Amino acid sequence: MFDSRAQFPDWEKRVADHFSKELSMPDNVSTIPSLNLAPNHSLTDGQLVRFRCMVQDMFDPEFYLAQYQVKNMKDGTVRTLCGRYRDVVSCGPGEELVTDGGQCETRDRLALYCVSPPGEAAWVVDQYRRLGGSVAGTSGTRTNNLKRSLEGEAGEMEVENEAVVETVPGFAAEQNKKLKAGDVDAPGQAPGGDRQQPGLNLPLPGTTGRASIIKLYDVKDGEIKLNDLIEVVGIVSLDPTMAATEGEDEMGHAPSLPPPSLVPRLHVLSYTHLHHNNPLLPSLSPLPPLQQVARVELLTILTTCMLGDRLAAEYLLLHLISKVYLRKDVLVLGKLSLNLHNMTSHEEWPRRLATLLSLLTTNSHYLPLTRATLDTSSFTPKKDFEANRLVSGTLQLAPSTHLWLDETVMTDGQLTAPGLKNLTALGNLITWQKLEYDFQFQAMEYETDIPCLVMSEGRSMLPSDVQIMVKPSHVEARPDLISKTFGEVGASLTVELLDRARQYITICRMQEYNLTEQVMKAVQDDFVTMRQAEQGITVEDFHALLVVGRLVSLSNGRTSLDPLDWEEAKRMEKERKERVASLPARSGANMANGMPLHLNAAQ
Repeated sequence: MFDSRAQFPDWEKRVADHFSKELSMPDNVSTIPSLNLAPNHSLTDGQLVRFRCMVQDMFDPEFYLAQYQVKNMKDGTVRTLCGRYRDVVSCGPGEELVTDGGQCETRDRLALYCVSPPGEAAWVVDQYRRLGGSVAGTSGTRTNNLKRSLEGEAGEMEVENEAVVETVPGFAAEQNKKLKAGDVDAPGQAPGGDRQQPGLNLPLPGTTGRASIIKLYDVKDGEIKLNDLIEVVGIVSLDPTMAATEGEDEMGHAPSLPPPSLVPRLHVLSYTHLHHNNPLLPSLSPLPPLQQVARVELLTILTTCMLGDRLAAEYLLLHLISKVYLRKDVLVLGKLSLNLHNMTSHEEWPRRLATLLSLLTTNSHYLPLTRATLDTSSFTPKKDFEANRLVSGTLQLAPSTHLWLDETVMTDGQLTAPGLKNLTALGNLITWQKLEYDFQFQAMEYETDIPCLVMSEGRSMLPSDVQIMVKPSHVEARPDLISKTFGEVGASLTVELLDRARQYITICRMQEYNLTEQVMKAVQDDFVTMRQAEQGITVEDFHALLVVGRLVSLSNGRTSLDPLDWEEAKRMEKERKERVASLPARSGANMANGMPLHLNAAQ
C-alpha cells in the first residue's frame, strides 16, 4: 500500500478503514491471538495480536521516521521506506540511512503503558480463552496447548465451590484459579512465586498480569484517558535492539522501560473503548433483555450469605449494579457505597463474602484494612521523575472495579503518617469518586468509578452512602453457622446460575435510565407529603431515596421510575433507619464532609 502512495495519497486512512471493517466482525477478532493469554515466547515480531487492557501511564509524544530513505553503498541506489507501525528502521548490510533526504518525514505518535485489567476475575479470563480458542495468528504461530488451563465447566465449578466453602485455603484456591485461567508464564514471576517483576508496574500487588507499550497513530487529544479500559489490535514489535536504544533521547527525558521480551511494543491498527469486559455479553449494544429469574436467584444467594438478612441482601444487590452516571458540581450521582456492619470476623465471613462476589463480578479486589496494610502499602499513584514513569498504586483501578474493604481485621494501635494518608485516600474515593495522584510538586485528582463495599463489626470509620446493620434471621453469627451456610451456597452454584447472575449485574449497570418530568413531579409531591407527616426528613433523605429508587427500577429491568419501585425504595429506607435508631449515638473519629480527620487509636 505504501508503494502505491502516489496513486493513493490517503493510503494510511485506507489501511485504518480496512482493519476497522475487518475487525468489526467478531469472528475475525476471535482468530487473532490475545496478549492476555499467549505467553511472550510464543509471539513473533510483526505478528498481529490483540490486547484487552487498562491505560496505566501516558508518555510524551514519541517522534519517529514516518518516511525515510536507505542508500545502497555499492550502486548508490536509494529506496524510500515507511516507518509507520515500526520501531526500528530497515537498514540492511551495505546500506546506510539517509536522514536529510527530501523524502524523509518525521511525525509523532502517542505512546501508552497499558496493563491487564486490574482485578479481572478468573472466570472472565477463562471465558475469553474459550471464546478465542487456541488458533494460529497471521504469522503462523500458535498459543502453547501444553499450558495449564481449566478444562470444561466441571473444573471451573470445582475451584469456584472450593473458593466459597473453604476459609483461607479456599481463597487461595480462587487466586490459584486466576493464575491458571490466565496462565501465561507471568513476566518476571518465578515458578511458584507470587511477586511481580519490578517494572511491570501492575496496580495490585501479588497478582499476575501482562503489560505492553502501545503506540497509536492519528489519535485526537483526549480521545484516550488515563485508566480507560480499551481493547487494541495491532502489530507486535519484539526487536531486542530496542532494549538498548530506548531510554535515550537528546533531552534525557525518555522513560525507563522494560525490554520488549518482558513488555512487548504494540503498534495499534484499531482500538475500541470497552464499556464492560463481560465475555458473556456483546461488547456493543443492544444488550439482551434482563432475566427476572436471575434477580430472584441472585437475591436468594445474597440473602443466604447475609445469614438470612433479606434487607442487607437487597442493598447489596443494589450496590453491585450501581455506577456513576453523572457528575454535577460536587455531586457524584449514581454511586451507592455500602457499609455492612455487625459483621463478625469469625470464619472469615467478610473474606468469604468477597470471594463469592468475585465469582459474580468482572473485576474486583479484596483489601483487608489491617494496620500493616495501611502503613506499608501505596494506595495512590506517584510520579517517579528519575525514571519518568507513573508508579501505580493499589487504588489505580479501571472503572467498574469493585473494591471489597474488610475492616473487621483492624486491630488497636496507632496508624503512621502513610497509613493515615492511605485512609484519607480511601475516604476521598468513597465520598467523591476521585483519586489523588502525587506528582511531587503538585497533586492532581482523577475521576474514578469504583464501587466500594465496607464490611465492619461496628459502624465503619470510613464514610459511606448507606450504612446498614446486618441482622441474621433469628440466630447469631456463629462460626459453625457461617461455615455451614457458605458450604450450602457453594454446593448450590452451577455454571448456568452463575452466568445468569453475571449477565444480570452487567446488564443492570449498562441500562439507560430516564426520570421524566412527570415522574419527578410526582415523587416531589410525595416527598412534601412525607415531610408533613414525618418530622426530620431532609433533602439528603430525598436524594438517597432517588438513588435507591433508580437502582430498584434498574434491578427490575425498568428504565424509568415506576410507582412500585418508589414504594419499594421507601420501604427499604424506612426499615434501614429503624435499625439505625436502635443503635447508640456514634462517637470516635471526627468527621469533615464525610472524611475522617484522624483515627482515635486505643491505648
